[in-house]
Amino acid sequence: MAITGDIEFDDFGITFENGEQITFDELIGDTFVVDGKTVNGSVYSIAEPKDPVLLNGNRLCGQPVTYVASWGDADTTTVAVFSTDDVPTSNAEMCASYSYE
Repeated sequence: MAITGDIEFDDFGITFENGEQITFDELIGDTFVVDGKTVNGSVYSIAEPKDPVLLNGNRLCGQPVTYVASWGDADTTTVAVFSTDDVPTSNAEMCASYSYE
């Protein structure tokens, strides 16, 4: 929260507390590997890769974000961001992750 603030996340993109947005291009997958275990989640490609400025001048990744993955349970949602050319298959490839309760 200190980096992104509150977010609104839906099938079309992410809107950050300061109004910056990332728009999804398409849903690439509905499972994802987290720490070696396959979980239900969503992997989206980004329509226009970018690294938006967030709260206090923080950046989301440090390089343009090309993919976003999300997964969670009843209490927490994790959002991982990627700057890879290829579709990410696991959290090992992420440049940053953020957890929300």
